[in-house]
Amino acid sequence: MFPPHGHGVRTYVTPLFGSIVVKILLLISTSTSVAAAKNVDFPVFDLPTKPISIRHNRMERFNKVQAKTLSMKICKVCLSSDILCAGCSRRLEDGKITKTDIDISRAIHKISREKDFNVDFLQGEEDNGKVFVIVESRHAAKFIGPGGRNIKKLSEMLRKPVKMLEKSEGSEKHMIEKLIGAPVLGINKVYASQKAHKENGSRESFKVRVEKRYARTTQPLAGVVGKILGRKISFVFE
Repeated sequence: MFPPHGHGVRTYVTPLFGSIVVKILLLISTSTSVAAAKNVDFPVFDLPTKPISIRHNRMERFNKVQAKTLSMKICKVCLSSDILCAGCSRRLEDGKITKTDIDISRAIHKISREKDFNVDFLQGEEDNGKVFVIVESRHAAKFIGPGGRNIKKLSEMLRKPVKMLEKSEGSEKHMIEKLIGAPVLGINKVYASQKAHKENGSRESFKVRVEKRYARTTQPLAGVVGKILGRKISFVFE
């Protein structure tokens, strides 16, 4: 008598002299796809092999590409919503992201629906009613857009003036020059006392020397540059 459809029967092979004994599960009346998925080859001189799902591999590759290309501060669900999920809310409470980061992410997401503006940013800061967006050097040109169209659109979405700050690798002098868009004559490092260190949270501060002609554009950036570098920054114009 055959078993009901879809069930298997365990059968055991009686060992004979000179034979290889393998315990197998004999599938009866199952579909070809199920049988193939459960099938395991037992070669005599090699390790057992099992078929690999092509669809699974494609999805895995797709997820890896998404993880590399999409790195917004909040998840996809929160990008299209006015509220935050539990995970993104926790990141906001822990200080890993800021309200400014969330606003910038959602604005970029909305703009990307209309045109190719899927760019990443490192950090967002707001100071004196202006939004500063810090991006890597390789994203700077695309972030600004032809004739500044992208950054103007972002400013309209946020309803605040937006200024892009370019962050690059290298020495402290080179990084500050990129952030303020002006040449730095020199940097004087000042070490605070133990008491000042406890009050301000940073023992080392920078006095950055810049030419006087850049004073108007550079002076307002002291607080933002300090947050990015994690130090107190002051500009001295010569």
